[in-house]
Order: sequence, then structure tokens, then C-alpha cells
Amino acid sequence: ISGQGPIAEIAKNLGFTKVTTIEQLSDAFPNLDMVDHKKRRGFHSPFRDYFLPIEAVVLFGEPVKW
Repeated sequence: ISGQGPIAEIAKNLGFTKVTTIEQLSDAFPNLDMVDHKKRRGFHSPFRDYFLPIEAVVLFGEPVKW
């Protein structure tokens, strides 16, 4: 669950019995949260030996009605 305030307590008061917060999930599986650079673990990828790092992602699209 995600939200503001005591969300786990609120969920339990509403009758939910199996409650997991985003923070708990992130603590249990830190590699899933690649956005939080403080929790990010370094890892070696064999691709780094052969390919340059991605510098940008570009999506090209055209208007439907030109």
C-alpha cells in the first residue's frame, strides 16, 4: 500500500489483514527500487564490457493528422 499518514494502521482498521507498504517492499527487495540512489547497490553487468552506457532514450512519433 501507499499513501499518507499511518497507512498500515488505516488499512488494518479497514479490515485488511495482509498489509505491505512500499517502504517494506523496498527494504525487502532493494534491487527493485532503482530510483532511490541511496539504496541502489552496485552490480557488474557483462554488457558494460561490450556496450557503451545508454545516455538517453528518445521516442520518435508523428502526429496522426498531418
